[in-house]
Amino acid sequence: MPYLRDCMESLLAQSYPNFEIPLVVDSSSDGSLEYLESIPDPRIRVIEGPKAGLAPALNLLLRGAKTTWLVRQDADDIAYPRRLETIVRYTQNFPEAGIIFSRAEYYPPDQSLGLFRDSRGTPDEFRAVVRSGYLLTYCHPTAVLNVEKTLRIGGYDRTLKHVEDADLW
Repeated sequence: MPYLRDCMESLLAQSYPNFEIPLVVDSSSDGSLEYLESIPDPRIRVIEGPKAGLAPALNLLLRGAKTTWLVRQDADDIAYPRRLETIVRYTQNFPEAGIIFSRAEYYPPDQSLGLFRDSRGTPDEFRAVVRSGYLLTYCHPTAVLNVEKTLRIGGYDRTLKHVEDADLW
């Protein structure tokens, strides 16, 4: 809850307005559910989670998606005003993709809880890395998932607690 208001304001102020915000609230007791239900915006769809952890909550979002692409964002993330506009352009330019991701900025940089790195390169370079047995690294909240392709490979592994994203990639 301490970050949720800023998160929601950043989403509702996007330059690209044609989207839905499905939100899974899973075992929250900090007023998040009540806050989200109080926002008078028809783009918001609140879903009470399965109370089984992150991977099952993410699978719930995937199964309930009403679009081709699902854009990830966590409650403590802020989206730049043109994030969705940029994502739409990329999904139109690369409709065959299974995942699209971006870099993330951590703010304030001197107080970040971790130093995260992301893979950089072209799709062909990424394929070569994976084929040689290495794992690509993306900042999970920047992921934009092709819903059909993600579900076809089984979605997130619900038995994993902290590496569900790396397993999916």
